[in-house]
Amino acid sequence: MTKIVKSLGTIDRSLSKKEIKEAAIVDAQAIIDAEKYDLLQVYVEMKRYEAYLSGVLQHLKTAAYAQAAEKGEKSFDYNEAKITVARTVKYDYSVDENWQSMKSDIEMLRAHRKEREAFLKKCNEKNELIDEETGEVISDFSLPKTEKEIIIVKL
Repeated sequence: MTKIVKSLGTIDRSLSKKEIKEAAIVDAQAIIDAEKYDLLQVYVEMKRYEAYLSGVLQHLKTAAYAQAAEKGEKSFDYNEAKITVARTVKYDYSVDENWQSMKSDIEMLRAHRKEREAFLKKCNEKNELIDEETGEVISDFSLPKTEKEIIIVKL
């Protein structure tokens, strides 16, 4: 399984992010087509790499920022990538009463929506919708839905 994942530094540096993703699709299809791998095992191991790389990147972020900031430039090319040293700003709007009121309204609407969704699911199970204002029963009620088969990996 060691030849499935590219080693650090072996992805062509001239490729754009889009091209890298396209190359990943080609490589994934080659793994499937080879019919010599346990695809479930490959998937689980890739999820491990995903978690690992996410942790490594998160830990390196501050040190990499410091190194980039030392250059004293807002943007520069490095290792065939465009680096931008930027600052994000997060405002605390809670000091404004109107904002707090809107936030409260949104939270209330979310709760109402959740209640309505639960009500509609129950109606869907019974195949009938009850109009809450008139009490009228609408038979053959069915919520449109989409289903998707997925795999969940818990590490």
